[in-house]
Amino acid sequence: MTALNEDQEMKEFVLRTLLFEVLKDGKIDAEEKDAVQALGPVLQLSRQRAGEIRDEVLKSVQGAQTAGSVSYVQLFQTVRKKLLEQYQPDVTDNYLEMLAKTLKCQKAFFESLSLGF
Repeated sequence: MTALNEDQEMKEFVLRTLLFEVLKDGKIDAEEKDAVQALGPVLQLSRQRAGEIRDEVLKSVQGAQTAGSVSYVQLFQTVRKKLLEQYQPDVTDNYLEMLAKTLKCQKAFFESLSLGF
């Protein structure tokens, strides 16, 4: 797999993970909508691909909905674990910190680091 394909795969994984966290309760509040929209320019996925990923996630959460809004701590833990499979910890954490700033949830990012895996 080329570096470009790995980058695309990671971007799609980040979007899937965020969408799962957002959609798991069956509702999208204003903060969650803002987070998804803020992430779009950072991930640079086509509208078509983002829509396909959204549809995949919607199918996966139907019938398995849980209460509560997005857990950014869970999001960062899940994404960090996946990124560490292919990237060094410093590269991973720099990427996640940039993601946290984009989503305006740096506190959750630092909390996820303190919890470990």
